[in-house]
Amino acid sequence: MNRKVTNVILVLGIMLVASAIGIFGYRMLAEHNAASLSDKIVKSMTDIIPQYDADDPRATGTGQDPLPMIEVEGVSMVGYLEMPSLGKKIPVADAYYDGDHLAFLDSGSPVKGHFVIGGSETDGGFACLKDLKPGDKVTFVDANGVRYDYKVSGMGSVKEITDFEEVVRLDTEYIEHWDLGLDLRILLKTI
Repeated sequence: MNRKVTNVILVLGIMLVASAIGIFGYRMLAEHNAASLSDKIVKSMTDIIPQYDADDPRATGTGQDPLPMIEVEGVSMVGYLEMPSLGKKIPVADAYYDGDHLAFLDSGSPVKGHFVIGGSETDGGFACLKDLKPGDKVTFVDANGVRYDYKVSGMGSVKEITDFEEVVRLDTEYIEHWDLGLDLRILLKTI
């Protein structure tokens, strides 16, 4: 093989390896920045939101619908998720904010008994959700300090849907047509 061709292939190989390292470094930096933003927002929120003891009636009140909001780091937040088994708190924004990698209120309301929180499992706080186990406690704390307690019954991930409007449509359809039979059919399909 010609020496020029060998040198070109070698340079291209080095450029490909350097690009891969650059992309990996960028992803790691993005994840670190998302985690830092999440931690900073949670710290600010826990300073602002009243922290009631579990037996305090204000902590288990009926809450408000729509959820109250507070402004933190330029983002409207509705509350945060606590996962004691993981030692994690994840802030929840009122809507999807492109590029922030924050969890967000997708649809519904905990006051009405059902709501959907969206987020990326690769960036920000949702990456830890894979470590939750059935029976683990998860608490949503709204901006007034009202707590909504849940237990993990199973885990799932929406990987195939990339169109945000389609996700919202499916969530809305689920909420509008919810009944116990629907949940049982979904459960049977996932077993």
